[in-house]
Amino acid sequence: MIAITGMGCVTGFGTGVPALEAGLRRGASALRAWYRDAFAYARVPGIDDDRTDRCAMLLELAINEALNGAGLHEVAAPLPLLVGSTHGELGDWEARFDPESTACWAAPAMPVVRSAALQGRARQMPFSVTTACTASAHALAYAGAQIRAGLVDRVVVAGGDVVSDFLMQGFVALRAMSRAGCTPFAAGREGISLGEGAAALVVERADAAQARGAEPLAYVTGVGCATDAFRLTAPEPSGQAMSRAILMSMGERRDAPDFINVHGTGSELNDSMEYHALARVFGERLRDVRVSATKNATGHTCGAAAALELIICILALQGAVTPGILGTAAVDEQFEHLAQGASASSTRKQPATAVTMNCAFGGSNTAVFVERAV
Repeated sequence: MIAITGMGCVTGFGTGVPALEAGLRRGASALRAWYRDAFAYARVPGIDDDRTDRCAMLLELAINEALNGAGLHEVAAPLPLLVGSTHGELGDWEARFDPESTACWAAPAMPVVRSAALQGRARQMPFSVTTACTASAHALAYAGAQIRAGLVDRVVVAGGDVVSDFLMQGFVALRAMSRAGCTPFAAGREGISLGEGAAALVVERADAAQARGAEPLAYVTGVGCATDAFRLTAPEPSGQAMSRAILMSMGERRDAPDFINVHGTGSELNDSMEYHALARVFGERLRDVRVSATKNATGHTCGAAAALELIICILALQGAVTPGILGTAAVDEQFEHLAQGASASSTRKQPATAVTMNCAFGGSNTAVFVERAV
């Protein structure tokens, strides 16, 4: 069994998991910055806007919080580090880009891994995963495979991305952006809202954690990954690949989890696909599941999204917060089973199991199943 013993994050609410928890408890949104006075997004406060290594800085803060929480603040041997990022230090790339030059630059994610590895305490075997917005989920899957194979006892898994002009212009060109803030699963949803941030998790073999007296926050019991190979920037509408990822994460389980955090970008195609995937797997049982979509609070943090939303699932398992579909006053009637789960009473019992779902360009779909630590 794989235990999560430490977690850390940096979001538009500020530095640290407590800042994220407080923002979610208030039902607040960190979509307070504006791109060209047209599109709201979430920007991390208190970080120098002129720094080109902004993403690495956010990762360092998240990784250090996770290591401290895991009781590894004075670890002697460096730990393996797996970082998921969609575009890494695009600010640095933008600053140095010369359209007249034939020079080849390193992939934007690579400086992030090198910086996080060399500056921090998680320095062994730095490895980057760049599967767009499922990157940190794939990093977690790879970490789990390493642990189960007996190659390592523990791994630091992290994800991070920042908002850049290049990124914003890309989504504007795709006409995928919401102006005032995303409204997942709403009838009038118009698109996504971006956010920057980083999230980190210390994952380790459960018996290794027990041997050093570490207290698990939750247990990862399964990770599912599936690709629909449909279109580069659009999901396969029926959700077949996502449903496969969910079933893979559940293993032999057939009971619906108590809590589901969906990808929930607020785009027409993504939300419809996710609903069809959930309905395919759970049917009418979905009515009884507490469903959460949190990108109206944090913005879509791209490569950090899966790790960040896994932290939100852990907070739900701990009874700290169980957000609903944030930013959406009324769920579209076509998502009938989802609407009832989203409006479920907050007095329900503390969830014991949770799934977080993420999707990405290129047809990538992931699901992570976690259990509450008793």
